[in-house]
Amino acid sequence: MTSWINKKNFGGIILVLVLLLVFFSKTIYTWYLPEVTAVKPFNGQLSKMEMGYGAAQLAEVESIYIPEEGIAAEMYVKEGQEVKAGDKLFSMKYDREENDWKLQEIENNRDRIQKEIESINIKLEAANYPDAEMLQIQQSAAEAEKYLSGAESLYNIGSISQQELSEARNQVSYLRLKLDNSKREAAETIKSLQLELEGKKLEFENLSIMEEPYRKIQLIHNTGIVITAPEDGTLLSLSIAKGEKVEKDQLAAKIGTGNDYILECSIPLENSFIVPGDTCSLSNSSHQAKGVISSLFVSDQGKTARIRFTAEEAAAGETFRVLFQKESEATSVLVPNGAINKDQDGYYLKQVKRRDGIMGKEYYLDRIDIFTGDSDSRNTAVIQGITFFEPVLLSSDKEAGVGDVVLLKNAGDFFEE
Repeated sequence: MTSWINKKNFGGIILVLVLLLVFFSKTIYTWYLPEVTAVKPFNGQLSKMEMGYGAAQLAEVESIYIPEEGIAAEMYVKEGQEVKAGDKLFSMKYDREENDWKLQEIENNRDRIQKEIESINIKLEAANYPDAEMLQIQQSAAEAEKYLSGAESLYNIGSISQQELSEARNQVSYLRLKLDNSKREAAETIKSLQLELEGKKLEFENLSIMEEPYRKIQLIHNTGIVITAPEDGTLLSLSIAKGEKVEKDQLAAKIGTGNDYILECSIPLENSFIVPGDTCSLSNSSHQAKGVISSLFVSDQGKTARIRFTAEEAAAGETFRVLFQKESEATSVLVPNGAINKDQDGYYLKQVKRRDGIMGKEYYLDRIDIFTGDSDSRNTAVIQGITFFEPVLLSSDKEAGVGDVVLLKNAGDFFEE
């Protein structure tokens, strides 16, 4: 009986040792395996995102020009200042001596042009009547035609030769041509004089237009003139300085009006998902707004997006962070970017498979060659090569190559135990 018990105890000890050996062997075996996490491809849309920065500028700008040539007298505002309609911007003063000299010059030109007009009218009147040379040609032509008529009668009765008749006819043709040329020259002279007269009359009328601003300056030379803001806004720029001599129609200032702004933001040249008409989000520590991309153009910095937006209390020059975000229109088979691998043969995934091993069920990596499409910051579209039922390697705590046995942390997500 004691012997049987000893054998039984011995057998139990052997069994325990075998179980411990198996346990520790499996533990030692798996201890060195890469511990990995897998993920299944899924159907979804790519979410594109790009971020940039830019300074806002008022979209509506009122330009103010110098009304008349003069000198900038006083500046009442500074750049960046808020102004109300009617606020003084700057004043102008004018040089009376120079103004009077301009008026005298115009008056002298008026007298000169008036005399030139009278002279042209006299020439026109004379050109409408034949001169002595034309009268002489007309008389000679009439006499030649009369002689030709007699010569033809004499030729018919044989009193003169064929040559004499031809000479009479040639003389008539020559005088007629000379008369026509003289008349044409007279007509051209008249036309030229008429055009010259029209030009002088137009020049005479323009003097009155030129004279008007100097007459206005003559009225206000003692007090000068004050330029005011045409409407509420922000003074974006002031292009003149006190004491500066300025010309008529010279740009003096720009006032930004309203709450509409334009912002230009640089984006990478390779960015292809941002297009005109897309919306974007703008924000800084004080404001948030939605904007619309009005245009795109290529610059030295890459590609630039011009954005229009409205902000009630923003100021010109404020910097905004711009967020472009857009989902793809079509759905695709997606995998996380971290699962994509690439070598000289192209892109591939490491598929996690299960098989029977010496220690039971084990997991290993296999290669799946794929064709990729577009991508965003998180996922890549796979055009060809996989289905939704193939778990692929996402992460590993150590290097894990194709064919390696791995320890799959989330095996229950893909395989039945």
